[in-house]
Amino acid sequence: MITRPSARMRTLKAVAASTMPTDYANNKSVPAVLGSFRCSGCLHDAARVAMHRSEYFVARCVRCDLAHFLPRPQVEQEAHQLQDLGSYELDMKRLRPGLDYHSMKLLHLLGRYCPPPGKLLEIGCATGLFLNDAHAAGYSVTGIEPAAGHRELIPSQIASSVFLRKLEDVELPDSTFDVIVAIQLIEHLLDPTVFAEQLKRVLKPGGIAYVETPNFDCVSRRLQVASWMKQNIFPGHWHLFNPRSMAAFCDRIGLRVVRRWTFFKALGIHSRSASLGRSLVALDYTLGRMGMGNNVAVLITKN
Repeated sequence: MITRPSARMRTLKAVAASTMPTDYANNKSVPAVLGSFRCSGCLHDAARVAMHRSEYFVARCVRCDLAHFLPRPQVEQEAHQLQDLGSYELDMKRLRPGLDYHSMKLLHLLGRYCPPPGKLLEIGCATGLFLNDAHAAGYSVTGIEPAAGHRELIPSQIASSVFLRKLEDVELPDSTFDVIVAIQLIEHLLDPTVFAEQLKRVLKPGGIAYVETPNFDCVSRRLQVASWMKQNIFPGHWHLFNPRSMAAFCDRIGLRVVRRWTFFKALGIHSRSASLGRSLVALDYTLGRMGMGNNVAVLITKN
């Protein structure tokens, strides 16, 4: 007896074939993966193929727009390790002015809602750059960073405040922190729900959380800017949000979005030309208002 494919599977195959480049439409793994698709953001079960990268592809939920990098591994991979400290130091010398500027702006923003002194948790604190700035600003800081290569570079004054494990492996009391920060983290997680539920549990009532991640609908992705594509569309960035999908995800978890926006990091601030710098800042503001900045951020609190 021949079993005919279900109507839903036939539809998914048709959608997959019609939305993929012709050189990728014959990849038999695509309809198989889409056939078991379940959105990590809103839990919807239908997606459309948005793009492909080598043997992987990006599927977007048709309800909330969350982009999923597929196929994904079954278990969480090891946290990113720093293999070349010399290269890292050179990169940091180039990036540090922009990171310092972003840190200053973020601390100013957080201070409007929950100023120091207060308890601040950074999930995925990497080498502790922002956490150290928050400590200097007067917050009582706690960090979580499982990657050994990053931990070796955490400043000594905050090193004892950093847990060397994953968030779900750290026993933190409920309703502990006034402020929680997660910068460029959620895109790396196979199951962002685990992260969001833990964030919700340890955030104090009336506290504020800041989550930042690459914006899949940014102008750089739309224009296929090579540097942005290389840094953001690759195995390891499993979930790619935009403002809409981030809001839908927070709503499902029971977190209220206080504010959401898109932005570039320090675009034009360090330009040698003052007039060019002002123009780039204006461009940053305009594209951010249009939802096309390279990053999407939300301020959230408990419902």
